[in-house]
This record gives sequence, C-alpha cells and structure tokens, in this order.
Amino acid sequence: MPSSPIRAVADFLQKLANTDNVASEAPDDVSVSDARSKSTTTSDVELLVQQLNRASLSDIASTSPATSETRLDHAIISPIKQKQGGALDIQPRTHNEVLLLAALHEAESANAALKR
Repeated sequence: MPSSPIRAVADFLQKLANTDNVASEAPDDVSVSDARSKSTTTSDVELLVQQLNRASLSDIASTSPATSETRLDHAIISPIKQKQGGALDIQPRTHNEVLLLAALHEAESANAALKR
C-alpha cells in the first residue's frame, strides 16, 4: 500500500497518464478504449478507493455523497507567534545590508502603524 493518500492518487494518475500514452501510440486497428481498458480498469479505481479509505484521511474518498448532515472537520488556525530579535538586530557589514536593513526598519514601522 502507498504511504499516503497523496501517493496513492499520484500513482493512479501516473498509471492513467501512461495509459493515455499507450492509447495514443496504439495501432489504427486497436481502438483507444480497448487499449485503455487493458491497462486501467474499474478494479484500479476500486483499489484506489480502498487505499484512500484505509488512509488517515479516509473522508476524502466516499461511496456516498456529502449531505447537509455530513460533519466537516475544519482546520484550526493559530496566530503567528512573534519572534524575539531577528533580522532587525543584525550588524550590517556591506552597503547593501545597510540599505536592506533601513528598508526593513521602514517596513516594520509602517506595519506597526497599520496595526494601530
């Protein structure tokens, strides 16, 4: 089993892309649908769904549609933590560093003014 749902989907899409290449190179007497059905079958799709159902993000693949009663989990967003010190405390060694540090101080001042 692939290590993650993303890997399972990527593997499936890679196989599908390879199938498209095989189908485009198929002789004229073989139809594209015949070439595709030999490589990518319904069982490949079913296998992908099974792999996704076994993964920790199993709710991304479901056999039933989402309804108004479906419980959706939302990510919790936490504020950005302020770092102590940082780039404002460095001692510039070149003329470019002096200019960049001055621009950084100016941007920090403007940002602080906007927060007020």
